[in-house]
Amino acid sequence: MKNYNVEDKGSKGIQISRNNRIVKKVTDFVKDLSRKERDMVLNGLVVSALIIPLAAAPLFSHATKSVERLKEKDGAVKTADQKGLTSRGEATTDQPAAPAPPEPAPAPEPPAQDPNLPPALTQKTENIDPVLIQRFDAFRTYIFQQSGVVLEINSGYRSTEHQAHLFNTLPPGQANPPGVSLHEKGKAIDYTNYSPAHNQHLQKFGLKLPFAGKEDWHIEAV
Repeated sequence: MKNYNVEDKGSKGIQISRNNRIVKKVTDFVKDLSRKERDMVLNGLVVSALIIPLAAAPLFSHATKSVERLKEKDGAVKTADQKGLTSRGEATTDQPAAPAPPEPAPAPEPPAQDPNLPPALTQKTENIDPVLIQRFDAFRTYIFQQSGVVLEINSGYRSTEHQAHLFNTLPPGQANPPGVSLHEKGKAIDYTNYSPAHNQHLQKFGLKLPFAGKEDWHIEAV
Protein backbone atom coordinates (compact mmCIF):
# COMPACT_ATOMS: atom_id res chain seq x y z
CA MET A 1 0.00 0.00 0.00
CA LYS A 2 1.44 3.39 -1.01
CA ASN A 3 1.90 6.18 1.49
CA TYR A 4 0.74 9.50 0.12
CA ASN A 5 2.26 12.69 1.39
CA VAL A 6 -0.44 15.15 2.37
CA GLU A 7 1.83 18.11 1.70
CA ASP A 8 2.64 16.87 -1.81
CA LYS A 9 -1.05 16.38 -2.62
CA GLY A 10 -1.88 19.87 -1.42
CA SER A 11 0.93 21.47 -3.45
CA LYS A 12 -0.11 19.58 -6.59
CA GLY A 13 -3.71 20.64 -6.13
CA ILE A 14 -2.76 24.30 -5.83
CA GLN A 15 -0.60 24.07 -8.96
CA ILE A 16 -3.43 22.43 -10.97
CA SER A 17 -5.82 25.12 -9.83
CA ARG A 18 -3.44 27.86 -10.98
CA ASN A 19 -2.95 26.16 -14.36
CA ASN A 20 -6.71 25.90 -14.84
CA ARG A 21 -7.15 29.61 -14.17
CA ILE A 22 -4.43 30.46 -16.68
CA VAL A 23 -6.00 28.20 -19.32
CA LYS A 24 -9.42 29.76 -18.70
CA LYS A 25 -8.00 33.28 -19.10
CA VAL A 26 -6.29 32.32 -22.36
CA THR A 27 -9.48 30.64 -23.60
CA ASP A 28 -11.59 33.67 -22.75
CA PHE A 29 -9.03 35.91 -24.47
CA VAL A 30 -9.13 33.80 -27.63
CA LYS A 31 -12.92 33.72 -27.66
CA ASP A 32 -13.04 37.50 -27.63
CA LEU A 33 -10.86 37.68 -30.73
CA SER A 34 -12.19 37.67 -34.28
CA ARG A 35 -11.58 34.64 -36.46
CA LYS A 36 -8.73 36.40 -38.29
CA GLU A 37 -7.08 37.44 -35.07
CA ARG A 38 -7.45 33.89 -33.66
CA ASP A 39 -5.76 32.47 -36.74
CA MET A 40 -2.87 34.95 -36.39
CA VAL A 41 -2.39 34.02 -32.71
CA LEU A 42 -2.47 30.30 -33.43
CA ASN A 43 -0.04 30.68 -36.32
CA GLY A 44 2.31 32.70 -34.07
CA LEU A 45 2.17 29.99 -31.39
CA VAL A 46 2.91 27.28 -33.93
CA VAL A 47 5.84 29.23 -35.36
CA SER A 48 7.18 29.96 -31.90
CA ALA A 49 6.93 26.29 -30.94
CA LEU A 50 8.99 25.41 -34.01
CA ILE A 51 11.57 28.22 -33.92
CA ILE A 52 12.42 28.36 -30.18
CA PRO A 53 13.72 24.75 -29.96
CA LEU A 54 15.69 25.21 -33.20
CA ALA A 55 17.26 28.45 -31.95
CA ALA A 56 17.98 27.11 -28.47
CA ALA A 57 19.56 23.88 -29.68
CA PRO A 58 22.92 25.43 -30.80
CA LEU A 59 23.14 27.49 -27.60
CA PHE A 60 22.47 24.44 -25.46
CA SER A 61 25.01 22.39 -27.41
CA HIS A 62 27.64 25.15 -27.10
CA ALA A 63 27.04 25.49 -23.36
CA THR A 64 27.30 21.72 -22.92
CA LYS A 65 30.61 21.57 -24.83
CA SER A 66 31.99 24.52 -22.81
CA VAL A 67 31.18 22.77 -19.54
CA GLU A 68 32.83 19.56 -20.79
CA ARG A 69 35.97 21.45 -21.86
CA LEU A 70 36.19 23.18 -18.45
CA LYS A 71 35.90 19.82 -16.69
CA GLU A 72 38.64 18.32 -18.89
CA LYS A 73 40.92 21.32 -18.29
CA ASP A 74 40.38 21.22 -14.53
CA GLY A 75 41.14 17.49 -14.48
CA ALA A 76 44.36 18.03 -16.47
CA VAL A 77 45.53 20.77 -14.08
CA LYS A 78 44.89 18.59 -11.02
CA THR A 79 46.76 15.67 -12.61
CA ALA A 80 49.76 17.89 -13.46
CA ASP A 81 49.83 19.29 -9.92
CA GLN A 82 49.77 15.82 -8.42
CA LYS A 83 52.57 14.62 -10.73
CA GLY A 84 54.70 17.65 -9.88
CA LEU A 85 54.27 17.13 -6.15
CA THR A 86 55.01 13.40 -6.44
CA SER A 87 58.19 14.03 -8.45
CA ARG A 88 59.47 16.36 -5.73
CA GLY A 89 58.70 13.78 -3.10
CA GLU A 90 56.03 15.94 -1.49
CA ALA A 91 52.62 14.83 -0.28
CA THR A 92 49.72 15.33 -2.70
CA THR A 93 47.54 16.74 0.07
CA ASP A 94 47.98 20.03 1.83
CA GLN A 95 50.36 19.73 4.75
CA PRO A 96 50.46 22.14 7.71
CA ALA A 97 53.57 24.30 7.85
CA ALA A 98 56.28 23.06 10.19
CA PRO A 99 56.54 25.09 13.40
CA ALA A 100 59.43 27.55 13.58
CA PRO A 101 62.34 26.37 15.75
CA PRO A 102 62.48 28.01 19.16
CA GLU A 103 64.86 30.92 19.53
CA PRO A 104 68.04 30.07 21.46
CA ALA A 105 68.14 31.24 25.02
CA PRO A 106 70.33 34.29 25.59
CA ALA A 107 73.76 33.58 27.02
CA PRO A 108 73.97 34.24 30.75
CA GLU A 109 75.78 37.40 31.70
CA PRO A 110 79.08 36.95 33.51
CA PRO A 111 79.01 37.75 37.21
CA ALA A 112 80.04 41.26 38.15
CA GLN A 113 83.66 41.74 39.20
CA ASP A 114 84.08 42.15 42.93
CA PRO A 115 85.77 45.56 43.36
CA ASN A 116 87.69 44.21 46.36
CA LEU A 117 89.31 41.38 44.38
CA PRO A 118 91.87 41.44 41.57
CA PRO A 119 91.02 39.80 38.22
CA ALA A 120 91.19 36.02 38.42
CA LEU A 121 94.39 34.25 37.42
CA THR A 122 93.85 32.83 33.95
CA GLN A 123 97.26 32.86 32.22
CA LYS A 124 100.40 30.76 32.69
CA THR A 125 98.93 28.74 35.56
CA GLU A 126 99.34 25.33 33.88
CA ASN A 127 101.33 22.65 35.77
CA ILE A 128 102.12 24.95 38.70
CA ASP A 129 102.00 23.42 42.17
CA PRO A 130 98.44 24.07 43.57
CA VAL A 131 99.82 25.12 46.97
CA LEU A 132 102.09 27.72 45.33
CA ILE A 133 99.20 29.03 43.22
CA GLN A 134 96.94 29.31 46.26
CA ARG A 135 99.54 31.22 48.30
CA PHE A 136 100.44 33.55 45.44
CA ASP A 137 96.75 34.33 44.82
CA ALA A 138 96.25 35.22 48.50
CA PHE A 139 99.38 37.41 48.36
CA ARG A 140 98.27 39.27 45.20
CA THR A 141 94.78 39.80 46.67
CA TYR A 142 96.30 41.44 49.72
CA ILE A 143 98.51 43.71 47.56
CA PHE A 144 95.51 44.67 45.41
CA GLN A 145 93.43 45.59 48.45
CA GLN A 146 96.31 47.59 49.95
CA SER A 147 97.55 49.46 46.88
CA GLY A 148 95.24 48.60 43.93
CA VAL A 149 98.16 47.01 42.00
CA VAL A 150 97.39 43.85 40.02
CA LEU A 151 100.08 41.14 40.14
CA GLU A 152 100.17 38.51 37.38
CA ILE A 153 102.32 35.47 36.57
CA ASN A 154 105.07 36.33 34.11
CA SER A 155 106.62 32.85 34.04
CA GLY A 156 105.49 29.67 35.76
CA TYR A 157 106.10 26.09 34.67
CA ARG A 158 108.85 25.55 32.08
CA SER A 159 109.68 22.44 30.15
CA THR A 160 113.26 21.20 30.12
CA GLU A 161 113.59 22.36 26.50
CA HIS A 162 112.34 25.86 27.37
CA GLN A 163 114.72 26.10 30.32
CA ALA A 164 117.64 25.01 28.10
CA HIS A 165 116.68 27.68 25.55
CA LEU A 166 116.71 30.43 28.23
CA PHE A 167 120.03 29.20 29.61
CA ASN A 168 121.61 29.31 26.15
CA THR A 169 120.20 32.65 25.03
CA LEU A 170 120.12 34.88 28.14
CA PRO A 171 123.25 36.54 29.55
CA PRO A 172 125.23 34.33 31.95
CA GLY A 173 123.75 34.10 35.44
CA GLN A 174 120.16 35.03 34.45
CA ALA A 175 118.89 31.46 33.98
CA ASN A 176 119.81 28.17 35.63
CA PRO A 177 120.90 25.24 33.48
CA PRO A 178 118.18 22.69 32.65
CA GLY A 179 117.51 20.16 35.40
CA VAL A 180 118.26 22.67 38.19
CA SER A 181 115.50 25.31 38.01
CA LEU A 182 112.36 24.74 40.11
CA HIS A 183 110.34 26.17 37.21
CA GLU A 184 110.72 22.74 35.58
CA LYS A 185 108.86 21.23 38.54
CA GLY A 186 106.17 23.93 38.68
CA LYS A 187 107.44 25.11 42.06
CA ALA A 188 108.54 28.68 41.16
CA ILE A 189 106.79 31.81 39.85
CA ASP A 190 108.19 34.97 38.32
CA TYR A 191 105.55 37.67 38.86
CA THR A 192 104.90 41.13 37.40
CA ASN A 193 104.91 44.53 39.14
CA TYR A 194 107.31 43.25 41.80
CA SER A 195 108.78 45.68 44.32
CA PRO A 196 110.45 45.62 47.75
CA ALA A 197 107.25 47.12 49.20
CA HIS A 198 105.29 44.09 48.01
CA ASN A 199 107.95 41.52 48.83
CA GLN A 200 108.03 42.47 52.51
CA HIS A 201 104.62 40.78 52.83
CA LEU A 202 105.62 37.48 51.18
CA GLN A 203 106.37 35.69 54.42
CA LYS A 204 102.81 36.32 55.69
CA PHE A 205 101.56 34.05 52.90
CA GLY A 206 104.18 31.28 53.09
CA LEU A 207 106.32 32.63 50.22
CA LYS A 208 110.02 33.49 49.95
CA LEU A 209 112.61 35.15 47.70
CA PRO A 210 115.44 32.60 47.22
CA PHE A 211 117.47 35.10 45.15
CA ALA A 212 116.74 38.36 46.97
CA GLY A 213 118.50 41.34 45.43
CA LYS A 214 119.22 39.37 42.25
CA GLU A 215 115.79 38.10 41.15
CA ASP A 216 113.25 40.00 43.23
CA TRP A 217 110.46 38.69 40.96
CA HIS A 218 111.21 35.01 41.57
CA ILE A 219 109.20 33.49 44.43
CA GLU A 220 108.78 30.00 45.82
CA ALA A 221 106.72 28.38 48.57
CA VAL A 222 108.41 28.18 52.00
